[in-house]
Amino acid sequence: MPEIRTLLESQTVTANTSSTVYDRLPGDHAPLVSVTVGVASGTSPSLTAKLMHSLDGSTWDTLATAAAAITTTAGKAIFGPDTTLPIGRFLRVDLEITGTSPQFTLVEAKLQLN
Repeated sequence: MPEIRTLLESQTVTANTSSTVYDRLPGDHAPLVSVTVGVASGTSPSLTAKLMHSLDGSTWDTLATAAAAITTTAGKAIFGPDTTLPIGRFLRVDLEITGTSPQFTLVEAKLQLN
C-alpha cells in the first residue's frame, strides 16, 4: 500500500516557495508528486511544480517538473521522476509562481511513496 506524505499543507501562495523536506528511507521507491490548487487569481497566474532532490539537504537539483503549469481554478498536477535516474536522499517540492499579483489558494503538495 502506498505511503502518502504531506509536504505542503493547504495554504495561500503568492510567491515562490519550497515545501518541507522529506528524508527518504533506504528502499523507498521513486515517488509521485501531487500538487492541488483550489483557486487561482491575478493576471496570468501560473504555478509550476518541481520535485527537487539532494544528497546532503543543502544543494538541490530538479528531479522532475510537472508537464504543464497550473493556471486555472481547481488545477492539479501529478508527476514523478524518470525511475532510471538515481534519487537523492532528501526530497522537497518547489513551487514557481509567475504573473501579475498572482495568488493561489488551497495549495497542497503530497508525496506518494509506492
